[in-house]
Amino acid sequence: MENDEIIIFEKTTTIQPDDIHEDGSCCLFEQLITREKQMKVWVNSNEICGHSRPHVHASYDHQEYEISIDDSIEVLKAGGPARFGRFLVKSYSSPYWIQTFRKAWNGIMSNYKFVEVDGMLLTSNK
Repeated sequence: MENDEIIIFEKTTTIQPDDIHEDGSCCLFEQLITREKQMKVWVNSNEICGHSRPHVHASYDHQEYEISIDDSIEVLKAGGPARFGRFLVKSYSSPYWIQTFRKAWNGIMSNYKFVEVDGMLLTSNK
């Protein structure tokens, strides 16, 4: 090794053949944030389409929702009744949950990261 060479370590994930579905999609890393009875909230590693807007996934009774966690907390995708999506937004829009979700988001593979200012994770446009 030459003196001017720099070794860069990068976190990699190995995808096993069993992780790849017949349609070419693959299983993603899922980080569970909270689970309460039949409801759970999680973030996925960088999805096939890429992460453009920060969000969490939530499910209840096999119905999945995507909830944004940037400056506008709203349902991005509803897999069930709209009223449950509104319930999720109301239940998880407290500063505690938003900070918890943003911390989990910053821990996944994504081009967008929240910026820490005075101990709070904020969107970069603030």
